Amino acid sequence: MKIEDDFAAVEKIIAEMESPDTGLEKSFALYQKGIEVLKDAGSAISAIEEELTVLKKEDREENYGL
Repeated sequence: MKIEDDFAAVEKIIAEMESPDTGLEKSFALYQKGIEVLKDAGSAISAIEEELTVLKKEDREENYGL
């Protein structure tokens, strides 16, 4: 799933949790699902940050001989 899709899923979860028709047990299940989706998004963001770090290092080495 793309990061954008993860955030869209979290928005849907929040909207469902805020619904007055959502009971306590359902809210708890939705909360747990939301946490898992956010963990996945966080992992994806970390992976992208690592890639950017490598690219920056390669760029510095290539362009500046560092």
